[in-house]
Amino acid sequence: MRSLTKKILSKLSAEKQTSQNLKFLLESDWFDEGYYVKENDIPAENQVECLTRVGAIKHYLNHGVDLGFNPSAKFNTAWYLERYKDIRKSKINPLIHFLRYGVNEGRIPKPRLLEDLNNAGCNDKNPKITFYSTRSDGFGERIKSILNGLVLAEYF
Repeated sequence: MRSLTKKILSKLSAEKQTSQNLKFLLESDWFDEGYYVKENDIPAENQVECLTRVGAIKHYLNHGVDLGFNPSAKFNTAWYLERYKDIRKSKINPLIHFLRYGVNEGRIPKPRLLEDLNNAGCNDKNPKITFYSTRSDGFGERIKSILNGLVLAEYF
């Protein structure tokens, strides 16, 4: 009997948490249902569920996170969990964690590419990098590709 009560309370607690997370993401601009449906390989049987914003968010909370789906172009679920192993171990939803705590902790939501570094401005940790790739022989583009690779290698 005690085990059954514990299971019921656990399920109610999980449902309450999902409801709170749903409300939180509905108020956020970090979930883009159009992007979510278009960019993730959602099985046909679940696509109808994802036609509304609420349905798409529920799908992300219940299934998408486990499948590594990204809620928008601004957040990379699998990368965040790989980069921040403490979040993966805690089993907290990575997007919820980022929005509630990660932003204030200085965590980043997705890998930064060279263009992101260029747009970020200048500070001690992230110096502004400017490359001009207007050479007609393509040398500038090759250098830019190599530097993009180095930046990605640093983050992965």
